Amino acid sequence: MPKINKIKVSVVVPIYGVEKYLRQSLDAMVAQTLQDMEFILVDDGSPDKCPEICDEYAARDKRFRVIHQKNGGMGNAYNNGIAAAVGEYIGMAEPDDWMEPDMYELLYAQAKKFDADLVKCPFFYYNSFTNPKDHIDKNLSLEKWAPENKVFSIYEYPEILLCHSSVWASLFRSKIIKTIRFSETRGASYQDFPFMIEGFVKSPRIVTVHKHLIHYRQEPGNMSSITRTDARCMLMVTQCEIARDILEKYHALDKLQSEFYLAAFIANKGLFSRIQSQYKKKYFDLLHNLFAPLKDNISFQYKYFNYGDKLMLDAIINNNYNMALKYTKHTSEYKLFGIPLLTIKYRFPKISVSCFGIQIFKTMETTRHKKYYLFGVKIFSKKVKH
Repeated sequence: MPKINKIKVSVVVPIYGVEKYLRQSLDAMVAQTLQDMEFILVDDGSPDKCPEICDEYAARDKRFRVIHQKNGGMGNAYNNGIAAAVGEYIGMAEPDDWMEPDMYELLYAQAKKFDADLVKCPFFYYNSFTNPKDHIDKNLSLEKWAPENKVFSIYEYPEILLCHSSVWASLFRSKIIKTIRFSETRGASYQDFPFMIEGFVKSPRIVTVHKHLIHYRQEPGNMSSITRTDARCMLMVTQCEIARDILEKYHALDKLQSEFYLAAFIANKGLFSRIQSQYKKKYFDLLHNLFAPLKDNISFQYKYFNYGDKLMLDAIINNNYNMALKYTKHTSEYKLFGIPLLTIKYRFPKISVSCFGIQIFKTMETTRHKKYYLFGVKIFSKKVKH
């Protein structure tokens, strides 16, 4: 291991049940062009061959350190790894993703150039079953909401809260990240949301790099929380409540309420739409409790909300379960020999129909107009009645 005073970046990696992808992730760490790094692999009691793989890499590369522990969950693994890290800056990585070779060289250089407390970069959504395999979500993309070569605070560009939390696409000043802890709720996911919220609030000097540097694996078989349909989806509400409490603690909620509540809404609406039917009403009740304070909040504005999302949030605030279901997204897919033939996506008032991946028809609605498109060409538009 390099001398403590020479370690520029520590990277903490919580590891559990990812034997299939782990070597690709660790090889990407080996290939990092930044010198004087350490990689802290936290084996969270993984039941497969991950512990042996971690030890193998540590034996042949002194930059790797392994912590073997009883299973405590992702939040616990991150907290223990961060506590052990000695780098000037600290990053985090998920063991089924992988990074570009120059990722930490670019992030560290930007941090030093601007004396930054926090550096963020955008990322690719990766799915090996699609072509192309890497995708970019322009609506949640970092470069849409924040400048690159400029130092700013969360209050200057609060829209950055609308991006994916992506703690693993971030680099934190050590003295700041060591004052933040992940929620250690057993079995929970989504702990990165309140963690990132606190990181933004505690970092007066934020900068970005606008190069996509992470391949964020989102595909069948990678145990991603994005594919869940069970009761654990509801834990997202708990994490949003923790994030809200953090903002209140630092007297930041009033300044960031438009961005926070939209981020919380975006984080939950997809999970609510696909959670198993036996949990849907309970999930709705939790959402109502989360958003109910907005009912009497005259200062809250539906900034950024599109028309359909505003109607859905109104239904949640006013405890109208059946109306909220009306605005929930549904997707039906019909396959031919295992190949998607026809895909229909519906969330009132939006409809999209695709054949062999080519969009045939869609509707879009704003606060004033509903528009109809055929093969990408607008064919009709009418005013929306309120």
